[in-house]
Amino acid sequence: MKEVGTCLPGAVQAISAIHEGPAAQSVVTGNIRSIAKVKLGAFDLAHLLDLEVGGYGDEGSDRADLVRLARRRAEDTYRTSFAEARIFVIGDTPHDVKGAHDAGAFAIGVATGGSSADVLQECGADLVLADLTNVDALRKAVFGLG
Repeated sequence: MKEVGTCLPGAVQAISAIHEGPAAQSVVTGNIRSIAKVKLGAFDLAHLLDLEVGGYGDEGSDRADLVRLARRRAEDTYRTSFAEARIFVIGDTPHDVKGAHDAGAFAIGVATGGSSADVLQECGADLVLADLTNVDALRKAVFGLG
């Protein structure tokens, strides 16, 4: 996986920054759970995420449904309620932004994939970042901190 994939610049720092705060952190992906674990593990990201509460491609194809599923799992696991306004989805496609909004979540678009910052802004992302290296902007959005 390390030979054919890449860890995006800032990914480790961004995930670490959220991990340090009062947050539950997982993934919603079109990958099946086992593939997601392998991919994240190859780049030393899996240990910072609660992959048991995520939403995966073998559970459905609608991103909003997977966000809702992850939320329910997190609420059951952590025995707390997560208000929609406090759920953040970080993605790099208009599909991710739509899925976040359809599930009532805050959409953070990151222009590291095939979609430009302009495209992510036009499709309604609540925050657009050029990449994941702007950890301060990410922390401010999620925790209200600079």
